[in-house]
Amino acid sequence: MRELVSLEEMKENLNILTCDDDLKIMGFISSASALILGHISATDETYPTEDFIPPEVKQATIVLVSHYYEDPFGENWPAGGEFPPSIRSLLSEFHSPVIS
Repeated sequence: MRELVSLEEMKENLNILTCDDDLKIMGFISSASALILGHISATDETYPTEDFIPPEVKQATIVLVSHYYEDPFGENWPAGGEFPPSIRSLLSEFHSPVIS
């Protein structure tokens, strides 16, 4: 599965200088990437390399990983497990609503 941000990018965004939380951050990156790719109905082929990842998708991933890192138990998340408004806004042009 394509990871939408690198460990180095996340550590820079989180202002982390040590390797103590690398495994935890890598897990958050994998989870966030999978959720976002599913939300926008994208596959690994949609973004074959990092150069193809739109900045909005990358930023949404950074915001989501930051939420995971800073609030791992989801105590400050919207009800129902929805994305926070900032992430929904970043992904709005990529998300196709399901029509029943």
